[in-house]
This record gives sequence, structure tokens and C-alpha cells, in this order.
Amino acid sequence: MKILHLYPKQNDMIASHVSILTEGMRHSAEVQTADSYTLFKARFQDMQPDVVHCHGCTAINKAVSTAYKHKTRIVISPHGQLEPWMLKSSYGKTDLLLRRSVERAYAIITFGKMERQYMEQLGWNHRIEVIHNAITTNSISP
Repeated sequence: MKILHLYPKQNDMIASHVSILTEGMRHSAEVQTADSYTLFKARFQDMQPDVVHCHGCTAINKAVSTAYKHKTRIVISPHGQLEPWMLKSSYGKTDLLLRRSVERAYAIITFGKMERQYMEQLGWNHRIEVIHNAITTNSISP
């Protein structure tokens, strides 16, 4: 299986999470990461992944569109970026594009009960999975 992770390079917590996640997956899958759409596009063409995993919700719309056009499975881990206060303050008019991206995802991975409840309230995608206690700390290893 080939998995391409896209994450926002300006978010250190998400970058750390993706780093630990990809290191743990290297034994069972071909894994690559991208921290910008430009890098994502190049790696997508070279790798032709089976799954695109978008972390966070900033600047995922182009990546989701690319994956969707190529019939590649899409997984989104919002990392709290789809909670009501984030949607209200951060995205504004991009809600329609973001909603379309979330609707196109094969699954949404949330990191707790509260985030799952917000995703259920949005109703944009009903395939929601929860990974409990997915907090990156120095004590977590791949």
C-alpha cells in the first residue's frame, strides 16, 4: 500500500504527529509526506498513492481535488480544525470548498469524542473513526 500524507508545515504539533505516524507505518506501507501542495503534486505524480491522508484542514482543497480526480482514497484528520470556533474564525467563505473536500473523503479520523461530535453535527461525512488519546508527547514512539 502507498500512502501520501499532506500536512501544514507551519503547525509543529501536526508535523510531529505525521512524523511519528509515518515512521511507524514504514514497515507495512510505502509512505511519503508533503508539507505543501507543490510538493504534494510532485509526489502524487511520482508515487501514485493508494491513499492520500490530509492532516489539518488548511489548504487541503487542491490536494483532495487531485486525489478525487484520480480515484485515490482520501482520509482527513482535522486535528481540531473543523470545530465550530475554527470554522467561524478561520475559514469564512471557504466553507463550501472545505465541505466538498470533507464530503469526498473516504473517512474522517478524529482524535476524541468531542471532535467526533462536532463532525457528526456538521454532517459533511458520516464515516467518522475515532483514535483515542492521539496526543503527541515525548513518551510516544512509532
